[in-house]
Amino acid sequence: MNQSNRPAEAMTSQDFLLQRVSLRQLFIFNKVCEFGSLRKTAEHLSIAQPSISAILRDLETTVEAPLLERSPRGVQLTSYGELFAQHARSILAAAEYAWNDLRDLKYARRGSLSVGILPLASNQAFTSAVGQLRAERPFVKVALKDGLYRDVIEMLRKGDVSIAYGWIAPDLEADTIKCTVLEREEWLIFGRHDHPLLRHDNLDPESLARAAWVVPLRNSAIRPLVAECFNLLEIGFPDNSLECSSMLFSRSLLAQTDHLMLAPKGLFLADLASGLLVSKSFSGRASRLSVGYMQRTNHVLSPSERFFVECLTQPLG
Repeated sequence: MNQSNRPAEAMTSQDFLLQRVSLRQLFIFNKVCEFGSLRKTAEHLSIAQPSISAILRDLETTVEAPLLERSPRGVQLTSYGELFAQHARSILAAAEYAWNDLRDLKYARRGSLSVGILPLASNQAFTSAVGQLRAERPFVKVALKDGLYRDVIEMLRKGDVSIAYGWIAPDLEADTIKCTVLEREEWLIFGRHDHPLLRHDNLDPESLARAAWVVPLRNSAIRPLVAECFNLLEIGFPDNSLECSSMLFSRSLLAQTDHLMLAPKGLFLADLASGLLVSKSFSGRASRLSVGYMQRTNHVLSPSERFFVECLTQPLG
């Protein structure tokens, strides 16, 4: 058979997908199906009727089938049109869902957030930020992960968390982690509300040296800062000390025994307000702790992560 006399091959599905079928065409076709009239569709969409007719002809040419029968009384779907209308409605619904999902993601109405909480993280600012996020973006999935300092930093480096919040060590690698300092918290001495050593205005170094203290673990990253505070108190690192990594147990120990603890000002704010614990400053010699959030230098924050950072950086009311 002569090559030129062969019948043209039918369009494949890939050929169809490469055609210029637009959501605009499908939307207008769907409206024509809804109104059953080109004139009513044109009036509803504020588009000239000839333009509506041209768009439908282009669509019929693309799908290689007549979709509508036109008459003075309006338009009716052909058998091809009835089938195509079902798919058009599905495509339009999926496109609308996609649009809404993208809007939700863009404006942080949905998404996910994973935050690492470092030891000695100030509760007030962080709790306020989480509360605001949950109130204004209730459909954002939030995962909070705590741990020892090195563990949380390692989670951040690996991408297991996108943000870490808490105290910022001065020796963090600036080429891999970006740090943003939000405040510098004063270190205080904490103890139970009627602790005998905290009743007086002046701290007695000899009595403090003999007191029982709760201190961080020997290999913890915060230990050198605590040691610096003891040096400022001119007592050296105390022999009568209990190493503990649990803030919950440390809090109970402070409230129920004569143990003392050095910690940033914001750590026990609720207990200070309730009267469970009291604090004492170093009489103007206090060390200060840099507190803020960290992220990987090569990580671009998602909309939900950016919103959380905005919550963190807002001043407390």
